[in-house]
Amino acid sequence: MFKTDGPLYRFMWLVADMFILGLLWLVFCIPIITVGASTAAAIEVNIRIIRKEETYILKNFWHGFKRNFKDGTKLWIVFALLLFMLYMNYQYLMALYAVKTLHIVVVFLSVILFVLCFLYAFPLITRYENKTWLTMINSMMFALRFPLRTVFTILQLGLIVFSYVFFTMLVAYYQGVPFIFKFLCMILILFGPEFFLMTWGYRGMVVIEKYEKMVGLQDGETQEGDKED
Repeated sequence: MFKTDGPLYRFMWLVADMFILGLLWLVFCIPIITVGASTAAAIEVNIRIIRKEETYILKNFWHGFKRNFKDGTKLWIVFALLLFMLYMNYQYLMALYAVKTLHIVVVFLSVILFVLCFLYAFPLITRYENKTWLTMINSMMFALRFPLRTVFTILQLGLIVFSYVFFTMLVAYYQGVPFIFKFLCMILILFGPEFFLMTWGYRGMVVIEKYEKMVGLQDGETQEGDKED
C-alpha cells in the first residue's frame, strides 16, 4: 500500500495535483478577462490526468493557457455578456407587476439555449480550433445528439454546484456544527472548483470521443480542425 506505485501513493499524488491545478486556475482567473483561457487550460490538464498521461501540472497548464488564450478569452467574453443579459431579463421580470406567461417561456428557453451552447464549449476548444460561434453551435449539436448524457452531465455538475454552495453556507452561517465536520466541509469547498472542472472535462471528453468514433465509422477518417499540441 505504501509503495511508490501503490494505491495510497497514487491517490495522494492525485490529490496534490488537484490542489495545485485548482490553485493555478484560481490565480490565473484573477484578471477576470483570463477566466476563459484559465478554464480551458485546467480542463485540458484534467483530461490528461483522467487519461493517466504523463502530466507536469505547471508546464502543461501554462502551455494550455497560452494555446487556448485567444479562443478561451473570446468564448468567455461572449458567455459573460449572454449571462449578463439573462440576469437583466430576470431583474426585469422581477420588477414587473404582472408577469406574462410568454415572458417566462422566453427566459426559460433562453436559459436552456445558454446551457446547451455552454456545456461542451470549453472542452471543445481544448481539442479543436474553430470560430467562437461555431464552437457554440457544435456544443449545442453535441448536447442534442446525446440527450441522455447531456441530462446526466447537467445533473452531475448541478449537484457539485449545489453541494459547494450548501457546504459554504454551512461553514459560514452555522456555528453549532462540530469542528471535524466543518473541517471536512472546508476541504470539500477547497477542492470543489477543481472537482467541477475535472467532471466537466471528463463528461466533455466522453461525448466528443463518442462523436468522433461515430464520424470515424461513417467516414473512415477523423475530423479536421484538431488543435496541434
